[in-house]
Amino acid sequence: MNPNPTSSPRWISSTPATATQYQLPQCQKALVRSKLWDASTQIPRTALPTVGEMMTAITQGEFDGKAYDEAYPERLRQTIY
Repeated sequence: MNPNPTSSPRWISSTPATATQYQLPQCQKALVRSKLWDASTQIPRTALPTVGEMMTAITQGEFDGKAYDEAYPERLRQTIY
């Protein structure tokens, strides 16, 4: 961080576009290798806790997770866009 904001920077870092371009295909490969869309690697949604259940557990019961989950469909409808 420059202690004097009115002065010019002492050095500038530059990354060639080719270095960035090389990384993009790696991201795609990671997604394919993750088998994210492979149904045989997925677990049923019913096996996962809801956001309300997680918040209730995190707050040791101080958060009303049941009310949060019940209000979720309407909240989503009103706030998604």
